[in-house]
Amino acid sequence: FRVTVPVNSGIYDMILCDNSGRVVKQLLGLRNTQSEVSGIVPQGVYVIKIHFRETGDTVIEKIVVL
Repeated sequence: FRVTVPVNSGIYDMILCDNSGRVVKQLLGLRNTQSEVSGIVPQGVYVIKIHFRETGDTVIEKIVVL
């Protein structure tokens, strides 16, 4: 799957957790507007947290990988 953030988002961190809360993938200091996560995780339900460093905002979404 692909994660897309707004162009003016600055530096952000992305954390992917499985259904039990275990961190599956952690990408820190991203600057790209799109990050590809395909093939990194098996099928299942995950929670993705994106923390924008400059604003301090955090977005949390539940996703299903098929």
